[in-house]
Amino acid sequence: MNKVLLLMVLVYQLLCPLPTFAEGILPSRAEQFVMKDNLLVLWSMGLTKNAHKSQNELCRDALFFLILSEGSVCGLDRDEHPDFFQGISEEYQGYVPKDGVEEIARTIFGQEVSRYEDFEGTYFDGNGYFIDFSVLSDKTGNVCNLSSDDLLPGYANVEMIEPIGENHWEMFGSLQRFREVDGEEIIWKEARFHVIVHYQDGQLQLKSFEFTEQAMG
Repeated sequence: MNKVLLLMVLVYQLLCPLPTFAEGILPSRAEQFVMKDNLLVLWSMGLTKNAHKSQNELCRDALFFLILSEGSVCGLDRDEHPDFFQGISEEYQGYVPKDGVEEIARTIFGQEVSRYEDFEGTYFDGNGYFIDFSVLSDKTGNVCNLSSDDLLPGYANVEMIEPIGENHWEMFGSLQRFREVDGEEIIWKEARFHVIVHYQDGQLQLKSFEFTEQAMG
């Protein structure tokens, strides 16, 4: 996990109260913080709810999620590891091992990767993806083709957590992005979220998610 995120987790644990919840054991504050960060990334990607994906879509979305959530920590950079990129076309400047893609596919999207394919802006060598960032950002100029609005500072607020079964919880809350207008910071985008999380293999994983965009005045 990104070191900056870990520091933010510690600060959050000290300063932020827990949300309203029904009685019972809850995911830890640190786990909730990471889950909220994950929800912001999914919202940024333009996803509205979890749905079964083709293997191509699954690998693409898992790779995008990994790049957006972990940045350079998730793989190798050509400038720093030139020997690793020997024989690989110059347009490929990054590399992400398939293990990371498989973990995100399982823990965030709830599916297993059974087949790898190249998709636009990537070359799969059997062990991971070489990445052409110019293709992944050619529509907007932003990595993974995010819109400018989706790069604004964001905040996720968990308002309620309810246990719905052994090691399963339902979470409700809101997602917001802020923009400075006339010297004042305002809510620019907002969505409500409803997610179900569960423990599997010792990890808190997403079982389902749904975002409902809110009309802004």
